[in-house]
Amino acid sequence: FKEGESYYFKVEPIKWEVIKNEGNYLTVLSESFVSYFWFYENNYKNGSIPYVRKINNESIKGNNYQYSTIRAYLNGYDGTSYEVSNFTNKGFYDIAFSNAERKHIALSNVDNMEDYIYILSAEEAREIGIERLNDGIIDNPYYIALGATAYKFYLRTPGAQSTYLCEINRHQLYIGQTYGGSYCEFKAAMKVSLEQINK
Repeated sequence: FKEGESYYFKVEPIKWEVIKNEGNYLTVLSESFVSYFWFYENNYKNGSIPYVRKINNESIKGNNYQYSTIRAYLNGYDGTSYEVSNFTNKGFYDIAFSNAERKHIALSNVDNMEDYIYILSAEEAREIGIERLNDGIIDNPYYIALGATAYKFYLRTPGAQSTYLCEINRHQLYIGQTYGGSYCEFKAAMKVSLEQINK
């Protein structure tokens, strides 16, 4: 791709795979990436040393999902209180679904948090099956053009170091841990109701 050139991409509906069936509720995972985005946008706020925030007198590392940029973006939250951007009315939840569709999206319990949209944990990935997830990695040409890697996506589970995250990598068929202080590839999960939810 060349700077100054115009490129056009076909906009297609997001396809979702059912990963859990609970009767009236289905948990689904996007077949392709839904974003190529910061996990935490201010990881190097003070230069080359990973930036650690203080929230309620607790040190919060850059790979903390609760206070991450990607969580705020996926759900349309205002993250300014924990030093990420404000995505109110402009997050993935707001722009990817119509008002009628949002009435079918249920809150999910995600690590004792209630979110509409989330990314998988390493534990959830193991329950679904690593090989199944690897087989299900589908490239999104738009995100690949932006710089996403076509063969992996990240999880919300932190790695051993403060800037590391676990990932699903189809070439190696394992849950590894890779640097998460920059833009990352993500697939989204959510719980949908077969009946309308009053919101």
